[in-house]
Amino acid sequence: MMRSAWLCVLLGLTTTLVLTGCAQTYVNIPAQAGDVASHDPNSSNVRDIQVQAIRVVLRDRPLESPIGIILPEGTEPLFTAAVASDLGEGVYALTDLEGSPASVIEVDQIRIRGTSAEVDVIRPRGTEGRQTVTVYLTRTPFVGWSVERTRAWQGIITH
Repeated sequence: MMRSAWLCVLLGLTTTLVLTGCAQTYVNIPAQAGDVASHDPNSSNVRDIQVQAIRVVLRDRPLESPIGIILPEGTEPLFTAAVASDLGEGVYALTDLEGSPASVIEVDQIRIRGTSAEVDVIRPRGTEGRQTVTVYLTRTPFVGWSVERTRAWQGIITH
Protein backbone atom coordinates (compact mmCIF):
# COMPACT_ATOMS: atom_id res chain seq x y z
CA MET A 1 0.00 0.00 0.00
CA MET A 2 2.79 2.43 0.95
CA ARG A 3 4.66 1.62 -2.25
CA SER A 4 1.69 2.54 -4.46
CA ALA A 5 1.24 5.84 -2.56
CA TRP A 6 4.86 6.80 -3.26
CA LEU A 7 4.44 5.80 -6.89
CA CYS A 8 1.42 8.11 -7.16
CA VAL A 9 3.37 10.99 -5.58
CA LEU A 10 6.31 10.42 -7.94
CA LEU A 11 4.01 10.25 -10.95
CA GLY A 12 2.27 13.46 -9.85
CA LEU A 13 5.56 15.33 -9.45
CA THR A 14 6.82 14.12 -12.81
CA THR A 15 3.61 15.23 -14.51
CA THR A 16 3.80 18.64 -12.85
CA LEU A 17 7.39 19.15 -13.99
CA VAL A 18 6.57 18.16 -17.56
CA LEU A 19 3.47 20.36 -17.76
CA THR A 20 5.13 23.44 -16.28
CA GLY A 21 8.22 23.22 -18.44
CA CYS A 22 10.51 22.41 -15.49
CA ALA A 23 13.50 24.26 -17.00
CA GLN A 24 14.36 27.70 -15.69
CA THR A 25 11.26 28.62 -13.77
CA TYR A 26 12.97 31.53 -11.99
CA VAL A 27 15.09 33.84 -14.16
CA ASN A 28 16.37 37.39 -13.69
CA ILE A 29 18.30 39.00 -16.52
CA PRO A 30 20.25 41.01 -15.58
CA ALA A 31 21.00 39.47 -12.20
CA GLN A 32 19.46 41.06 -9.11
CA ALA A 33 21.62 41.51 -6.00
CA GLY A 34 21.36 38.45 -3.77
CA ASP A 35 18.90 36.46 -5.87
CA VAL A 36 19.05 32.73 -6.57
CA ALA A 37 17.59 32.91 -10.07
CA SER A 38 19.20 31.75 -13.28
CA HIS A 39 20.90 34.52 -15.25
CA ASP A 40 21.73 32.62 -18.44
CA PRO A 41 20.59 34.65 -21.45
CA ASN A 42 21.43 31.75 -23.78
CA SER A 43 18.71 29.24 -22.84
CA SER A 44 15.94 28.11 -25.18
CA ASN A 45 13.30 29.34 -22.71
CA VAL A 46 14.79 32.85 -22.77
CA ARG A 47 15.09 32.70 -26.56
CA ASP A 48 11.40 31.84 -27.01
CA ILE A 49 10.32 34.66 -24.70
CA GLN A 50 12.50 37.25 -26.45
CA VAL A 51 11.24 36.26 -29.89
CA GLN A 52 7.60 36.56 -28.78
CA ALA A 53 8.23 39.90 -27.03
CA ILE A 54 10.12 41.53 -29.90
CA ARG A 55 7.61 40.21 -32.43
CA VAL A 56 4.64 41.83 -30.63
CA VAL A 57 6.50 45.14 -30.19
CA LEU A 58 7.30 45.21 -33.91
CA ARG A 59 3.71 44.28 -34.79
CA ASP A 60 2.39 47.09 -32.57
CA ARG A 61 4.61 49.73 -34.12
CA PRO A 62 6.40 48.56 -37.30
CA LEU A 63 9.89 49.96 -37.80
CA GLU A 64 11.92 50.78 -40.86
CA SER A 65 14.23 47.99 -41.99
CA PRO A 66 16.99 47.02 -41.40
CA ILE A 67 16.29 46.52 -37.71
CA GLY A 68 19.19 45.79 -35.40
CA ILE A 69 18.55 43.87 -32.18
CA ILE A 70 20.52 44.08 -28.96
CA LEU A 71 20.01 41.27 -26.46
CA PRO A 72 21.09 41.27 -22.79
CA GLU A 73 24.76 41.28 -21.82
CA GLY A 74 26.30 37.81 -21.97
CA THR A 75 24.21 36.69 -24.94
CA GLU A 76 26.37 34.73 -27.36
CA PRO A 77 26.58 36.03 -30.96
CA LEU A 78 25.16 32.80 -32.43
CA PHE A 79 22.22 33.03 -30.03
CA THR A 80 21.52 36.63 -31.07
CA ALA A 81 21.73 35.61 -34.73
CA ALA A 82 19.23 32.79 -34.08
CA VAL A 83 16.77 35.19 -32.42
CA ALA A 84 17.13 37.60 -35.36
CA SER A 85 16.53 34.73 -37.78
CA ASP A 86 13.39 33.66 -35.88
CA LEU A 87 12.08 37.23 -36.21
CA GLY A 88 12.36 37.13 -39.99
CA GLU A 89 13.58 39.21 -42.86
CA GLY A 90 14.97 42.65 -42.14
CA VAL A 91 15.99 41.86 -38.52
CA TYR A 92 19.67 41.37 -37.71
CA ALA A 93 21.99 41.09 -34.78
CA LEU A 94 23.30 44.64 -34.48
CA THR A 95 26.88 43.39 -34.80
CA ASP A 96 26.04 41.63 -38.10
CA LEU A 97 24.86 44.79 -39.84
CA GLU A 98 27.14 46.64 -42.22
CA GLY A 99 26.59 50.32 -41.72
CA SER A 100 24.02 51.62 -39.30
CA PRO A 101 20.52 50.21 -38.91
CA ALA A 102 17.42 52.23 -39.62
CA SER A 103 16.01 51.10 -36.26
CA VAL A 104 17.27 49.41 -33.09
CA ILE A 105 15.29 47.22 -30.67
CA GLU A 106 16.87 46.31 -27.33
CA VAL A 107 15.84 43.67 -24.79
CA ASP A 108 16.62 45.35 -21.48
CA GLN A 109 15.30 42.97 -18.79
CA ILE A 110 13.73 39.51 -18.54
CA ARG A 111 11.87 38.10 -15.53
CA ILE A 112 10.47 34.56 -15.51
CA ARG A 113 8.41 33.22 -12.62
CA GLY A 114 7.16 29.73 -13.42
CA THR A 115 4.61 30.08 -16.21
CA SER A 116 4.65 33.90 -16.23
CA ALA A 117 7.24 36.18 -17.77
CA GLU A 118 7.88 39.87 -18.33
CA VAL A 119 10.25 41.32 -20.91
CA ASP A 120 11.23 44.98 -21.11
CA VAL A 121 11.87 45.94 -24.73
CA ILE A 122 13.20 49.36 -25.69
CA ARG A 123 12.04 50.67 -29.05
CA PRO A 124 12.53 53.91 -30.96
CA ARG A 125 9.86 56.53 -30.44
CA GLY A 126 10.09 58.86 -33.39
CA THR A 127 12.51 61.74 -32.94
CA GLU A 128 11.70 61.91 -29.23
CA GLY A 129 14.07 59.16 -28.13
CA ARG A 130 13.30 55.61 -27.02
CA GLN A 131 10.42 54.04 -25.10
CA THR A 132 10.21 50.97 -22.86
CA VAL A 133 7.46 48.45 -23.54
CA THR A 134 6.84 45.68 -21.02
CA VAL A 135 5.52 42.50 -22.61
CA TYR A 136 3.66 40.08 -20.31
CA LEU A 137 3.66 36.42 -21.35
CA THR A 138 2.28 33.13 -20.07
CA ARG A 139 3.35 29.58 -20.78
CA THR A 140 0.69 27.03 -21.57
CA PRO A 141 1.46 23.28 -21.51
CA PHE A 142 1.92 21.82 -25.01
CA VAL A 143 1.62 25.30 -26.57
CA GLY A 144 4.53 27.33 -25.22
CA TRP A 145 4.88 31.04 -24.52
CA SER A 146 2.27 33.51 -25.71
CA VAL A 147 1.74 37.22 -25.18
CA GLU A 148 -1.01 38.23 -22.76
CA ARG A 149 -0.65 41.99 -22.99
CA THR A 150 1.79 44.86 -23.39
CA ARG A 151 2.32 48.13 -21.60
CA ALA A 152 4.09 51.07 -23.22
CA TRP A 153 5.58 53.30 -20.55
CA GLN A 154 5.16 57.07 -20.92
CA GLY A 155 8.71 58.03 -19.97
CA ILE A 156 11.10 58.71 -22.82
CA ILE A 157 14.69 57.47 -22.68
CA THR A 158 16.97 60.07 -24.17
CA HIS A 159 20.37 58.36 -23.92
